Formats: sequence, structure tokens, C-alpha cells
Amino acid sequence: MDESTQFQQSQLAAILAGDPSQFEILISSLMSSSNETRSQAELLFNLAKQHDPNSLSLKLAQLLQFSPHLDARAMSAVLLRKLLTRDDSYLWPRLSLQTQSSLKSILLACLQQESVKSITKKLCDTVSELASGILPDNGWAELLPFMFQCVTSDSVKLQESAFLIFAQLSQYIGESLVPYIKELHGVFLQCLGSSTNFDVKIASLNAVINFIQCLNNTSERDRFQDLLPSMIRTLTEALNNGNEATAQEALELLIELAGAEPRFLRRQLVDVVGSMLQIAEAEGLEEGTRHLAIEFVITLAEARERAPGMMRKLPQFISRLFAILMSMLLDIEDDPAWHSAENEDEDAGETSNYSMGQECLDRLAISLGGNTIVPVASEQLPAYLAAPEWQKHHAALIALAQIAEGCSKFGYVYMLLKAPVVIDLDPFSFVNTMPELLRSAKLAVEKGLAQGRNESYIKQLSDYIIPALVEALHKEPDTEICANMLDALNECLQISGTFVDENQVRSIVDEIKLVITASSSRKRERADRAKAEDFDAEESELIKEENEQEEDVFDQVGEILGTLIKTFKASFLPLFEELSSYLTPMWVVPAWLNCLPITGDLIEAKVVHEQLCSMVERSDIELLGPNNQYLPKIVSVFAEVLCGKDLATEQTLSRMVNLLRHLQQTLPPATLASTLSLLHPQQQLALQSILST
Repeated sequence: MDESTQFQQSQLAAILAGDPSQFEILISSLMSSSNETRSQAELLFNLAKQHDPNSLSLKLAQLLQFSPHLDARAMSAVLLRKLLTRDDSYLWPRLSLQTQSSLKSILLACLQQESVKSITKKLCDTVSELASGILPDNGWAELLPFMFQCVTSDSVKLQESAFLIFAQLSQYIGESLVPYIKELHGVFLQCLGSSTNFDVKIASLNAVINFIQCLNNTSERDRFQDLLPSMIRTLTEALNNGNEATAQEALELLIELAGAEPRFLRRQLVDVVGSMLQIAEAEGLEEGTRHLAIEFVITLAEARERAPGMMRKLPQFISRLFAILMSMLLDIEDDPAWHSAENEDEDAGETSNYSMGQECLDRLAISLGGNTIVPVASEQLPAYLAAPEWQKHHAALIALAQIAEGCSKFGYVYMLLKAPVVIDLDPFSFVNTMPELLRSAKLAVEKGLAQGRNESYIKQLSDYIIPALVEALHKEPDTEICANMLDALNECLQISGTFVDENQVRSIVDEIKLVITASSSRKRERADRAKAEDFDAEESELIKEENEQEEDVFDQVGEILGTLIKTFKASFLPLFEELSSYLTPMWVVPAWLNCLPITGDLIEAKVVHEQLCSMVERSDIELLGPNNQYLPKIVSVFAEVLCGKDLATEQTLSRMVNLLRHLQQTLPPATLASTLSLLHPQQQLALQSILST
């Protein structure tokens, strides 16, 4: 044995000797803020656990029983619990029978004498951990009689302690308590019905809810039905006494019951849900209390597997809940940060009340489904849509979005029916929702879910949405929002397809001209700013950011042009030609090339491919884009047309050949070779033959 080990052994012997002060110093050192002191104490504690678990356990129990220091008693309770927890380092089997008997006696004695509530709760945890390990094997015969004595005693402290332990044992080893179901029913009923101490009633509520969950069959659980009024009364009495902290504890426990055993509530569902909605509607209560009451009702609605259809049978309560959630959506502020929000500010102006309302609307729609929620929404939302306050418009739009998301088919039917009203009232707020609205309506018609409406209604809806978006775009000065609107417009065009008429296409083209003109003006303004005397790095960074936003606008313009070309093909060419003078080739090319070649309509193909040749001839080398990025697509289109059958006139084919030869003369050989390598083998051979003659 080396000198260090000998020293540790001597320290350990002194600590575990008769003088309790040395052991208390060790426990104090385990709580030290000094890493060195704490590490040394942990080493000695682990040595004691390994070499003399009996002395260590008894020392901890004695410290818990007799120390005048609160921290020492609290720490002793925690350490004992860890030693007596049935895990890999379970200490109980290593203790002598005498030590085991002493520990059980001391723990029960401490429960009776401890006066500090926080330590008592730690002590209850320790007793529960030990009992869960040994009670199933009849290893603590004194415990349950002791606990039943406590709950019937005059001491509220002992009553609370016993119920806290019953609650934990119901979770850990509930099957060991089932034989005492009659006795437990009696003490729960007595306490919940007559105790005036809220701490005791909450502990009892916790215990009864945990015990109900550990019962295996409905008949056993139904024996506790007569407790439910007293369980709810625990909540309402706490509120009536202004004790919202206790009320919130009760609500959290009842939410647990609603999620785990919703059918237990079914016989008294009207009274229970009515009480919860009354709490949710009480504006004088704390927000947290009202939110928990709502959470209870939502949890019941979500318990479809355990209690299918239970909440659907209460339409009057669903209507009340929907009204509560709608009023919560009004709790929003017009925060200036939202107007220019990036990701970090996208929730600016939203309150916790608003967020809770939005989340619960989504959950309610998903859990109840469209048959239940849509009639309620159709009854309440028109008043919000017709109101003058923007907050009510916003609330209605959010509710529509949540219903559409949660009730797949019914959501879009309802949105379909209400869309014209919404768009007329608030086109700006609805920009991001318009594509989804149109898509949902189209899907509803296709699946026969649109209440007898046919494709003519899609046309009607498109006639509302497209002009509304164009008008909104016309009034929007912000570049970033403009890009967002263009994106929404493009989505709507893709969904509407040929339902968009010639006048609407003309208005879109005219608006794009204005967008481009405004962009050019902003570009000149930025150039002037860059020449100013006070131009600095900060201004340079700002201009760079604005340039990026401008590029996004033109990306969206290009996407719209691509959609219009794909949809209207040759009939759009005159308008495209008219628009092309506003664009540089680098903006035109992506939209144009994404649609080519055209192979389905030979007449149209000849016209379009001739137009492509004209564009290439007019734009020359600019057409290739930065770093020749469009070259592969251009050559690929030419190759498909040249190798295809009757896709262009002889004159157009000849022009394409000349253009390819021009590229051969002006481009680096490696660039052209790389481009040709991307073609199909047949196309490669054809072009190589053309270029070699």
C-alpha cells in the first residue's frame, strides 16, 4: 500500500468514526465551489461507498436526522436517494439487515420531524425510490400502514408527504398499490372533499391522477368517477381564493389526465369542459392560467385514439373555444421591425397570447377535422373579415391558413368560398396565401369537393387573384416585398394556366415594364450615391445588399416570363418581343431557354425557333451570359432542332448552322469542346459534321 492510499484510508476512517462533524465537513465539501475541494471530497465519498457502504449510509441518515444545518440535511437526502435508487450502482443489497432496518426507521422518523418543506420533498423522493425497489418484494412492511396513518392524521405536513409518496409509487410500482384500491379511494375522497389545505389537495390530486393511470381496466378506473367533481373543485377553489400558482399546478395535473385517460372524463365532460372554457374566458386571470385551461381542452380534442369523437359531440363548446382562440389572435402589435423582417424578426409584434392562439387553432383543426371545424369557422369569420380593424382582418387570414393546413380538403373548400371577400378586404396581407388558395380551390374542384362548383369557378377565382396581385405589385415600393409579390404572381400563373385571359397577360406585361423602369431608376440613384463625397464602406455594403435584392426582382421577372412562354407559347411572342426592349439579354435568356425546344406543335415550333435565332443574332456574344453559362443550353436547343424532324424552316436551320460556326470561330476550342461533350452522341456527331464542313 503506497503512502497516498494510506493517507486516504486514514482520512476515510476519521470521517466514518464517531465524530459526526468530520462527516458533515465531507458533505459540505461536496457542495464546494472549488473544483479541487469538491474532487477530493468525491474521491473520499466514493471510497466510502466502495469499502464501507453500511457506515456511509448510516452516517448520511444520521446527518439527515440530526444536523442543524439545512444544506447538510438537504444534501444528505439527495445522496441517500442516489445510493438507494435501483440502478447499476444500487447499494441496498450490499447493506447488512441491521443497516437496512435502521435506514427504514430513520427515514420514517425524519418524515415526521422534518419541518422544512423543500427538504421534506427531497426526503419523500428518497423514500419513494427505496420503496419502489423493495416494496414489491415485501421489503418494507411498515411503509404503507405508516402512510395511511399519515393521510388520516391531523398533520397537514404528514398528509402532504404521504400523498407525494403515493403519487410517486403509483408511477413506479402502481401494481403494488392496486390491492389497496378501496382504502386509497377512501383517503382520496376524504382529502379532496374536506381538506382546506391547498398543498395537501394538490398532492392528493397528483396521487389520484397517477393512481388512475396505473389501473388496468375501465371498471377499476370508474370506481374513482365520484372523485372527479372534487378534483375540479380543487382547481376552482384555488382560483376563487386568488391562488393561481396552485391552480396552475392543478391544471397541469388535469392536462396529464386528459392526455392519458380521456375516457375517465366522458361522463362529466360537459361540466369539466365548461369549467375550463370559463377559466379561458376569464380576462382577470393570469395569461398562463388561461393558456393551461385551453391546453386541457385541446388535449382532449387530440385524444382521438383513446376517446374517438368525444369532443365532436360538444359543438357549443367547440364554438366557444374557437371564439377564444380568435380573440387571442387579436393580441398583436404593428411592430416596425416586421416590415423589413429577416428571419430573426419575422415574429415581431407577436405576443405569447397570439402564438398560443395560432398553435391551438392548427391543433384544433387537425384533431377535429373539417366536418366539425369548418361550420364553426364559417359562422364566426365573416364578422372578422367585415370589421374595420386590421387586427381582425389579420386574425381571419391566419385562421384561414391554419384551417387550410389542418383540414386538408375542407380547409381549401372554405377558403375557396370566402376568397373573393378576403381579397377585396386585404389583398396585401393575403399575398403569400394567394397561391395556396388558388391551388387548394383547383384541387377541390378536381376532386369534387367544391360544393358543386366546376372549373368556371377557378376562372372566377383567378380573375380575382391575378388583378389583385398586379395591383398590389403596382403600389409596392419596397424591392424585397416586390420580389415576394412577383414570386406569388408566378405561382398563381402556373396554377391558373390558360384561365388567365389576354387582358390580364397584357396588364402583367405592362406592370413588368414598370417594375423594370423603377429598377433602372433605382440603379441610377445607387450609382449617384456611389459617387458622393461621403460614400464610405458602410454605404458600399448597403448598396451591395440593394443590388442583391434587385437581382432577386429580375430573377422573379424571368420566372414569370418563362411561365407565360410555356403557357401561351407562340401567342405570347408579340408581347415578349415588346417587352424584350426593356430587358438585357442576361435577363431574357433564362426565361426563354427554359421553354425550348418546342416539339409538340410544329407550326408553333417553327415560329419560336425562328424567334430564338433572331434573339441570338441580335444579342451576339452577350447571350452566352457570365462565364458562358447559357452556352450549353443554346447549343443543346440548336442540336435538338437540327437533329429533329420539321422543327424549323430551312431558312432557320441555315441560320442556326451559321450561328454555330460563328461560335466556333469566336469561342476558345476547349469551351466549345466541353459544351459539345454534354450532348447526346447522335447530336455530337451531327454538330461535328456541320462544323467540319
